[in-house]
Amino acid sequence: MSRRLKLILGVGALAIVMAALSAILRPETPRQQFFELRPDLSDARRAADACAAALEVEQADFDEYVERVEDLRTRIAEFEALDERGVPARDYPRYLFAVDTFNAILPGWEAAADTLRTHRQACEELVRVHNALADSARALAEQAELLDRQGPPPDRP
Repeated sequence: MSRRLKLILGVGALAIVMAALSAILRPETPRQQFFELRPDLSDARRAADACAAALEVEQADFDEYVERVEDLRTRIAEFEALDERGVPARDYPRYLFAVDTFNAILPGWEAAADTLRTHRQACEELVRVHNALADSARALAEQAELLDRQGPPPDRP
């Protein structure tokens, strides 16, 4: 490594250490902390909202899938109820098609349900993170006396 590159890396590392030390040694006021937290709170809200919107679409898709499976299950049962001896020969090709379709899409049910459950848990975690940030922001706003009875805290310092 060249001497110049070592010098640049050293100065960069020193700058990072100095910035970190100044943040530690210079305690921020609750007011400063509040205004530094607001962008994170907004980002967390947008992430939770986007996740909820995507989950709603995914839930609708899953509900359609479930409806299709249930329709096939009902159709198969109807074919099987036509005659106590079994499905009549004239209806057998349609019955077989319904059974084959049902068997083809059924394995996806568990995977789709697991995916939906996982995504729901991820959204719930995003909401928990947002709520924790909101609680912190409210506490900081109260400490900084930024809250009044007329409305929310100001947008800028």
